[in-house]
Amino acid sequence: YFVQKLFSTNKGTQVLSCLTDNKVIAGVDSIYASSVRDDKTKNIIVKIVNTSGTAKTKQLSLEGMQKLGKLVKMTTIEGKPAEKNSFATPSIIAPKESSTKLNGKKLKVDLAAHSFTLLSISYVK
Repeated sequence: YFVQKLFSTNKGTQVLSCLTDNKVIAGVDSIYASSVRDDKTKNIIVKIVNTSGTAKTKQLSLEGMQKLGKLVKMTTIEGKPAEKNSFATPSIIAPKESSTKLNGKKLKVDLAAHSFTLLSISYVK
């Protein structure tokens, strides 16, 4: 539910390229990613899924935008494949919010095992 909600409320207005070594990030090292620009909220939104059972660290390069904000808002949902929410334990798997600073147009992202991460970065056209 939470992942679907984050996808539907962060659909953006224009799809952006999300590449590694000039190839779409789709299963490379168990990582799947997509990115959009939202002209209404003035945010770049990057969605990353780590399907692996091990944590990963990835370096993102955000080229092409004139001015990016310095703060990156992060929402992460993680959990073991067998875990699930129930009426008795409704928050075993739930979004966790954090933030980090953008270093120029580069960003190092730590991806937990079996996780979904949403990054939101403000921009000026």
